[in-house]
Amino acid sequence: MPRRSVASLAFPAISGSSERLRAPAELNPEERALFVGVVADCKAGHFKPSDAALLAAYVRTILTEREASTRLKEDGRVIDGKPSPWISIWTAANKSMLAFARALRLSPLGRGPNHPSRPSRALPQRSLSVYEIMALESDDDARA
Repeated sequence: MPRRSVASLAFPAISGSSERLRAPAELNPEERALFVGVVADCKAGHFKPSDAALLAAYVRTILTEREASTRLKEDGRVIDGKPSPWISIWTAANKSMLAFARALRLSPLGRGPNHPSRPSRALPQRSLSVYEIMALESDDDARA
């Protein structure tokens, strides 16, 4: 196999499988949409079929955290002089999200090279176009 130049690595390979992980059938529409969003945000080969159950649990945990956060905003952190039960649910969901993100290598720490003392063979980063910067700054395209 011939060596490829750095410039040729900047372009995606046309041949080969870029199959992405499919959402399990048991997910509801909201979970499925979040699952697809996470898979789409990662490289094509990032997830293996064995990661589907762990990623589904991660998605459910995110939705649990969102619901707990919403309930805390609506009800308040103190109800009748006692802490809201949603505080413990929110705390547990945050801890679980962090554990799942690390296991799935979704956190910034997980995306870094395994051997930081070795030089990274990462491709040189191209600068963002004006249109990409405008898309990132716009409020219209904000994710839920």
